[in-house]
Amino acid sequence: MKGILNLIFVIIFICCSSESTNNEETIKRAIDKIESSSFDYGHSKKGTYQNDYFNFEIKFDTTWYLQSQKQLNRLVQEGKKMLKDSNELKEAIEASEINTAYLFAVFKYKTGSNVKFNPSLIILAENTKKMTDVKKGEDYLFHAKENLMKTKLNYIFDDGFNSKKFANYNFDILTAHLKGDSLSITQKYLTSVIGSFTLSMIVSYSSDKERTELYKILNSMKAI
Repeated sequence: MKGILNLIFVIIFICCSSESTNNEETIKRAIDKIESSSFDYGHSKKGTYQNDYFNFEIKFDTTWYLQSQKQLNRLVQEGKKMLKDSNELKEAIEASEINTAYLFAVFKYKTGSNVKFNPSLIILAENTKKMTDVKKGEDYLFHAKENLMKTKLNYIFDDGFNSKKFANYNFDILTAHLKGDSLSITQKYLTSVIGSFTLSMIVSYSSDKERTELYKILNSMKAI
């Protein structure tokens, strides 16, 4: 199960950017820009994650397992090693490391636990300033869907996009399903365009109960 989970991780973090340049000068410019900006990765305390840059907070059950930046980055790196079927996707992942910030991740169970599936919520932001065609969440999710379809996982997508307001932001929603012999997984990708960034929330669950638990967290999101 751990191997499958890591593979899902790397897929859901695929960047929509078509750029694949990853030289040292590009990385240095990106780092310099981040260090000189007021971008906020946010912080968690007593069951609340708060991000001043995007002006929101979200509450989560403290019995769930909050991932640190170090843990989250390690999972992404492990997942990358498993993706060997598409050079194009691997290049997209390398490019995304420059412009993508993994803000928050919480799992119901400790990673590596002996469970059939580990439901999760992940929040990330991507600098989409150069993606001139991305004006709203639906535009970003169109590219995300195209990338997911390039993988060997047999995703089944709901038709069209839904939308829902959380805090002060309108999120467009892409729903994807992975159906196996003994387990069916649903992933919802919720994206809003905020200035030159997209803010995305990804929920993964395998039952109605898990969905209810995750949406309780999402529905706690409010502006600060």
